[in-house]
Amino acid sequence: MPAIKVWEVNPGVYRGIDGYHRWRIAKDRGVEHVLAVLYRFASSDEGEKAFQTECIRSNLHHGLPLTKAQRDAAILGFWRRWGRTEGRPHGETLDSIGKLFSLTRQRVHQIVSLDAHSDETCGAHGFSSFARFTAATRRMSTLLADSAFLDQLVDERADDVLDGLRELNHAIAAVLARHTSRHR
Repeated sequence: MPAIKVWEVNPGVYRGIDGYHRWRIAKDRGVEHVLAVLYRFASSDEGEKAFQTECIRSNLHHGLPLTKAQRDAAILGFWRRWGRTEGRPHGETLDSIGKLFSLTRQRVHQIVSLDAHSDETCGAHGFSSFARFTAATRRMSTLLADSAFLDQLVDERADDVLDGLRELNHAIAAVLARHTSRHR
């Protein structure tokens, strides 16, 4: 079996980074020694951050796939502890956390917004209404700006695409008419 990874916190005291299941199987089989790669991190917050980052990297690289809920919980936990905030101006950014988890900055923002103490009402998926609106309009704007994509799509399914765009245009016009008069 591949070596497990552990942080040697103190001589003879270890915290697992990767390989818990391998270690457990070996222990259950009565194996007294397992091959391990020892990591040494500083005994500080920076060391704890490096440890957690390595745990995430190692397990995402080859570990059992996380469910969406597990992944989101890991992102929230990492953000709460290490994310850039007013009190932690040099903390991890949404971009750096996105790279760590192979997600976009926008997706990480949606996940951490679940935890934000905000006056906004959360939608069906736990995202703030404004975050959901912003993400949807950004995606639609990107699609509509891609003329090659739209030309190909219209060539393939002209009636369906044009009907969908007309419905979208009608819905946008109705919202603008309703709310423009209220906010003048």
